[in-house]
Amino acid sequence: MCLDIDSAGTWWAGQWHRKNVSDTDMGEDCEFHRIKRLEIIKHFSGKKIWFSGDSLNRQLYMRTINYIRGMEGSMEHYFHDPALYTYYKNGTDKFEINVTMLPEMHKPLADNELFRISFWFLLHVPADEIVSYKPDICIIGAIHHFTWGSDWGNYTRQGVEDIVRNGSVTGYPKQFFWMMFADGDPGYPGNGPHLTNNAVQFASRARAQVVRVRPQVPNVNYQVIPFDTMSVDAPYKRNELEKEWMGPNGLHFQCAFFPVYPQSILGFKTPPNNDCRDGFNLNMLFLVMNSIIRWEELHLARL
Repeated sequence: MCLDIDSAGTWWAGQWHRKNVSDTDMGEDCEFHRIKRLEIIKHFSGKKIWFSGDSLNRQLYMRTINYIRGMEGSMEHYFHDPALYTYYKNGTDKFEINVTMLPEMHKPLADNELFRISFWFLLHVPADEIVSYKPDICIIGAIHHFTWGSDWGNYTRQGVEDIVRNGSVTGYPKQFFWMMFADGDPGYPGNGPHLTNNAVQFASRARAQVVRVRPQVPNVNYQVIPFDTMSVDAPYKRNELEKEWMGPNGLHFQCAFFPVYPQSILGFKTPPNNDCRDGFNLNMLFLVMNSIIRWEELHLARL
């Protein structure tokens, strides 16, 4: 398993492989690891996991739930209301989409609950409100966050730092993952495909903050999810039906029904090859789980 998920990597056979660098990886195994469904359930046990952001974050949320449910493909009926996934100790689960879920997210786990995964469609980062839910693991991002503040998301960076520093003091969250983005446009020359100046500048400032803050919060696993670098030369295609409004290859990797839930389904959008396995988000999920598991291994070793 590998703690740092943002260092150099490469695609091979549909899998994102971190490149081992002995000086930074300290002997960790950073090759691709497919995390078994039961292993994810084990490491989520007793935890509240929090996702918030826009549609890119929501699709990682849905890919996580669908993988836990044993689904090799993933197709969402996209939504903007809060959502709550509850996994029970008897092996059953429940998924709900409703604005009334917010009070439920605040509650501690019930006696019959093994873990809970929440999603809130938020285009900014209200740190005080997010930490009030006492999440053990936070996964936050993506595109709209660069618009919150005049300096490519300076208010977002402050909100993220406040959450991480709160985690260092209170333990909520113990692990924080910050998703970068690629914005679906062809990009400017020299920035690589699908990376506009917005994506490049936001990511540069975000990573600089992580480098600065991480040594000050050694009891928090503070990581960047490299959506931006993974999107360059990705073997997976974006949704074809978005190309009219989001550039040549669209924005989202996950297939989706439209219009927005709870309206009745009128159609769906897929990549040009109709591949709805959503390997891109699945690889991101495995990256995040590698880091979560490795963090727990290291901390158990210190006890």
